[in-house]
Amino acid sequence: MTTMTTATPQTVERLRELAQALDTLAAQGITDFSLYVSARVSGASVYQQADRVSMVDALAAQLGLTAEMVKTPNANLWSHEARTDSDHGVRVVVTTHIDPPAQRCACGAACSHQRA
Repeated sequence: MTTMTTATPQTVERLRELAQALDTLAAQGITDFSLYVSARVSGASVYQQADRVSMVDALAAQLGLTAEMVKTPNANLWSHEARTDSDHGVRVVVTTHIDPPAQRCACGAACSHQRA
């Protein structure tokens, strides 16, 4: 389920409905499935990067996760994210896009001649 929306009481209610549906399926012996839940903190035009990172950190902490800076493979896209691979059939990702970190030379100074 991918929904780009603001978290509202309706969002919470929809997640409760999903949990109830899963309980119903489990009671019928239907348990061979997995879930992917993504909480993307967007709003780059509204929130400063530090605020978005703080939001990811807060939600991740509530889920018992720790967020970190991650580079998307084969792309120069960076995010601050926390994730589980599959915890009892549920994969959770909490993320926001961030600016790439400054490149550093071997001496530690910011590097202007290399690309990521």
